[in-house]
Amino acid sequence: MPFEPQRAQDITWAFSTKKQADYATLVPDGNLDQHISLIGADVADLSRTSFSDAARYGKGHEFPTQFRELTRDLRFARTTDFTSLMAGWAAAFGMGSVVTTQPNPVSNPGAYRHVITFSNASASKQVPVTTIYEQLSGQTAFQRKLESLAVADFTITGKAREVAQLQMNLVGSGRITNGSVTVPSLTPVSALDMGGMVFKLGAQGAPTDLSPRLIEFSVKVTQNLDLDNGYHPGSGLFRDRMWMGARRATFDATVFVDAGSTDIFDEWLAAGPLEASFHFIGDAILNGQPETHDCEIKFPAVRLTAIPISAQNDLLVYSISAGENDVYKDAGGTPNEPLQITVTNTVPAYLGT
Repeated sequence: MPFEPQRAQDITWAFSTKKQADYATLVPDGNLDQHISLIGADVADLSRTSFSDAARYGKGHEFPTQFRELTRDLRFARTTDFTSLMAGWAAAFGMGSVVTTQPNPVSNPGAYRHVITFSNASASKQVPVTTIYEQLSGQTAFQRKLESLAVADFTITGKAREVAQLQMNLVGSGRITNGSVTVPSLTPVSALDMGGMVFKLGAQGAPTDLSPRLIEFSVKVTQNLDLDNGYHPGSGLFRDRMWMGARRATFDATVFVDAGSTDIFDEWLAAGPLEASFHFIGDAILNGQPETHDCEIKFPAVRLTAIPISAQNDLLVYSISAGENDVYKDAGGTPNEPLQITVTNTVPAYLGT
């Protein structure tokens, strides 16, 4: 029988800067007003666990005769160009606390600054969740709202003179709601590339600009979501909560060795707390005004876990890293946080309802 194959290029989607009012209440369709292009054609991955009697005895054979579905799961991955919109989105949903101000409300009222840190776990273990619409084809079953998605982790990478990239892994309740949603036009975005990035590493409060020596870097933030405890007696097939676990932030970078200095080696030997930051500066938000689309990723207190030296195209490089046990809170940094991500863009708010 003839059939028409479905092109991956025809996939579309929509999302929101708003969170769900609670774990069970979807973001209204009208608030699914964001739409950007993606790197790769990742599709939501639905799975389940089930009961089988394959390992039971007394049946007279080794094959299963029974089936009962126990849980549903939904995993979702997105890879995008690193933009001011998505920098704020990933950090807000992946860290949980956002303070938004207008840095220039009179002359540039369309510019907003979002200071994002890890939320206070003693106030609530529930992480913010949202709804995403995915449309694979014209079939109703493939027009679906993915419910109660939380950002499990996100990674920001950059190298050479390229636009940086953002990779996110999300986990949902396992529920989907079928039915079409009007996908908006592509949202205007401002890409953040390595040509406008400043990398600093050094003494707390006065780190050294090492941008000319940076080759590539990666920053990863994870919430270590407590996925198993999302299910409980009475929850049925689906999760009905999403708690954070032990949150972590790490980075690594490849940096040229300076023939006239042993600076990074000296800092590793001294084993004192350092400050590291990756600051992307992009397009002007309004011509004639100082605010730009930008993102500063700041680690106020770190120690270098390792600094192995190797040759890369006949030039010596450090492969520096700050692992999970070397990113600190309450260690004399400003602010007193393990990580602060500050994003300036034209988004009025993240995590509204």
